[in-house]
Amino acid sequence: MNSLFRTPLTERKDLAEIFEVPRLFVKDESANPTGTIKDRKALQYWANSLVVCLTNGNMGYSLATLVNRPTKIINVVDKTIDGVVLAALRKVSIVVQRDLSRPITEAALRAIGHRYITEKLGLPRKITEKLRLPQNTPFAIVAEFGTNMHAYSEVTEDIMEYFLHSDISPTNVTVAVPLGGGELMENLLYCPSKHPSSGRYKTSFKTIGVTSRNVLPLPSKKVLTPWPLTDPYVPDKLRTAYISTEILRRISQNITEGTAEVITGISLMETKRAYDLLQQHGIRAEPSAAIAFAGLWRKKWNKDDVACVVNTGEGIYNRQHPFPKAT
Repeated sequence: MNSLFRTPLTERKDLAEIFEVPRLFVKDESANPTGTIKDRKALQYWANSLVVCLTNGNMGYSLATLVNRPTKIINVVDKTIDGVVLAALRKVSIVVQRDLSRPITEAALRAIGHRYITEKLGLPRKITEKLRLPQNTPFAIVAEFGTNMHAYSEVTEDIMEYFLHSDISPTNVTVAVPLGGGELMENLLYCPSKHPSSGRYKTSFKTIGVTSRNVLPLPSKKVLTPWPLTDPYVPDKLRTAYISTEILRRISQNITEGTAEVITGISLMETKRAYDLLQQHGIRAEPSAAIAFAGLWRKKWNKDDVACVVNTGEGIYNRQHPFPKAT
């Protein structure tokens, strides 16, 4: 898998001036096969016979494109999802639309998988509804609130390796990412050891998660007020925030220790400005990726500081259809 995902990490002096950072590096995940960091997570499910995925579009498209044979993909999307994205997903997967203004549980996603399996067996609906399949039925649940300890570990390894072999001390580096479901940020905080028996170790750079939501959700209240999809530049496309208690605990601990920070309340105007500037400079990024760059404007930088932004890519939200339309 390493050979597939050796995405570039380069210094961008032009973007450093635009985003007001002394030095700026970009880890460009748009170079992955379907143009998004989600490809790294998708390939971890190639051995499953069925995958049920809660998605905005990119995760589900990556799964369906990279592991759809022989794996069967069921993508669960919001009922307000943009028509172009919906059509693209339907071409490569089974799509189930739900009202995601309220949280959907893992049990509900698993029920969708069970229903598909029983219907494939040709059982009558009354029997299908009553049938309880074993918990070890061979399919996986993929969701924004999942906790995947190694989903994006290679991104962390690449950034660590790059700066360890440069003239820049990793302690001067701040890595900025979209907060999203927290998995990428959490993976950047704890780098997996090359020796499995050694577990994981803390990275030496500071990590920033950037979100348009007004507060960091707490473990006791992990669902935020639904975000209204009324603007094409909405970066957090799931109307309800999903982030696991375990990931929140680790991020909160690092915030207390001073090794992590969450920048909240990035406006749609800031996201739009960052998105448009990135497009002009050849960076393929959807609004939910551009928000990490927008977060740089909120920081006060010292002259020796170095920023590294993980561009999570554009994926299905490509240049022909760069963002979801207002609904």
